[in-house]
Amino acid sequence: MNRTGGLTADLSLMRELNRALVLQLVRREGRISRADIAKQTRLSRSTVSSIITDLIEERLVTETGIGTSKGGRRPIILEFNYQASYIIGIEVGQTAIDAVITDLNARICHRRQMPFDIIKGPKDGMPQIKALINMMLAESPVGRGKISAIGVGIPAPLNYRTGRTIAPPVMPGWDNVPIREELIQEFGLPVSVDNDANLASLAEFRWGAGQGAQNMIYVYMSSSGIGAGLIIDSHLFRGTIGSAGEIGHVTLNIAADGPGLSPSNAGSLETLASQPSLVRMAREQGLIGPHDTIDDLLASISHHAAVRQLLEQTAHYIGVAVAGIINILNPDRVVIGGRIPETSALFLDTIRNTVGQRGLSIAVQRASIVAGALGQHVVSLGAAALATERLFAPPVLERPATLGIRTAALSTPVAM
Repeated sequence: MNRTGGLTADLSLMRELNRALVLQLVRREGRISRADIAKQTRLSRSTVSSIITDLIEERLVTETGIGTSKGGRRPIILEFNYQASYIIGIEVGQTAIDAVITDLNARICHRRQMPFDIIKGPKDGMPQIKALINMMLAESPVGRGKISAIGVGIPAPLNYRTGRTIAPPVMPGWDNVPIREELIQEFGLPVSVDNDANLASLAEFRWGAGQGAQNMIYVYMSSSGIGAGLIIDSHLFRGTIGSAGEIGHVTLNIAADGPGLSPSNAGSLETLASQPSLVRMAREQGLIGPHDTIDDLLASISHHAAVRQLLEQTAHYIGVAVAGIINILNPDRVVIGGRIPETSALFLDTIRNTVGQRGLSIAVQRASIVAGALGQHVVSLGAAALATERLFAPPVLERPATLGIRTAALSTPVAM
């Protein structure tokens, strides 16, 4: 055994771990001094000073002024440079791909959308995704060289460790597609791939309606179905294989205690209450035309009692599912995201009423139920957030050479 080589490797890993620890602290605190970094990380002042010198040279950290003295020389204040590099965030939807370029604090500097047909499968779909990323790189207002990572959200369960889809119900033909590997090989950048609801939950937790929560349920009513992201103790919970939060597949058998319901109403939540199902039912009932959209349906709420009743029925189903999750997980925040809950106060109020009737009162009283705050780019922002966190994650002893990116979870309370 080469002990000298082993010691060198250990010291190199320790330096990288310390660097990641310091960098995460500066990012989290916003403004901090070298002395406070040393105190909070328990690293020596000389180690902190050496790391900060390197980070300043890399333009990841800047000195921004003089702080208040605590009994000695006034400290120099450090700040993380959120414009040091930029991230491409992608949402792959059923009919469109949404893309944004953000800085390291989710500020969007460029966006683009491309029509997409997910039913055509990966043979047509992957070239379209790559083409859109190439467009974003070419159009980037900060230059291609400052793009450091790519994040992708898909409307399906996947193995987040491999970045491969797992029998996606709304993505026929996409099972076990190596989305992450293909994009890494194509662009030579770190790539993160996750379920759209997980990514939307990350974005809302960090920058939107979930700020300040510790345990959050995010229910995502997308144009393709219903999913959920679960933030437990400030970390994203994915489950054993990454399929946690697939509440659209929960089966409901509801008695006639809601608006317009009958004892025969039974089925999956996605069948009963998703946006596509709501639009389909509205068309079948003649409430909207064959080519009208969810926006047309929402616009008719104020003057159409049947539309209001249909929305209340759909919201009731969502409320039943949310009440069950609250009873099990006891969150302090429930965020309902998507076009419908973010537009209709009636929809959100009905969910709250149903949860109040069906949830455990002591848990319901401590869980605020609010609409999502980030709008149509929430998944793309979440994809950028995940790519950013993984870009700055601490190293681990074992790295997958075929992927070339870090896979460690953060030791600090940041959702990943």
